[in-house]
Amino acid sequence: MDISPDRRRRGRGRRRRDPGLRAAPAPPDVAAGEPPPEEPTYRRATLAALSLVAAASAAALVAGLLDWAPKSNSPARALTGAESERLAAARVTNYRDIRAGVRLVVGTGRTRTHLVGWIDWARPLAYLDVGGPGAGPHRGLVQATPSVVMVRPD
Repeated sequence: MDISPDRRRRGRGRRRRDPGLRAAPAPPDVAAGEPPPEEPTYRRATLAALSLVAAASAAALVAGLLDWAPKSNSPARALTGAESERLAAARVTNYRDIRAGVRLVVGTGRTRTHLVGWIDWARPLAYLDVGGPGAGPHRGLVQATPSVVMVRPD
């Protein structure tokens, strides 16, 4: 076994048979009128395609956000006197108690979504846990103020 310092240590792996294959191509001879070689356009084509997809996605998102709310066919009815008195009493009670517990179930069966939490009426703040089989990707905690809604997914 010859271990001399002048021999290069080569690791295991694949060896190239012809190191000349990795050499850079010769520059074009401008004096002879040879045109410069064309650069590969794969990167440019990919960049153009991705830019087009991004622009189309942004346009679809803006168009969808502008018209996402369903149009109402009939106007909402006015509250009766008894309904407005009950609503006012509930608001006074909630404000006096400072906090109110909330338990909502929206939907039925496999589309059922549970909202459990509380609303602080002294400081406008709502804190809800979203769950149930119909919650899907919206499952998690929601904290809301009049200006900000924070979602913490599970």
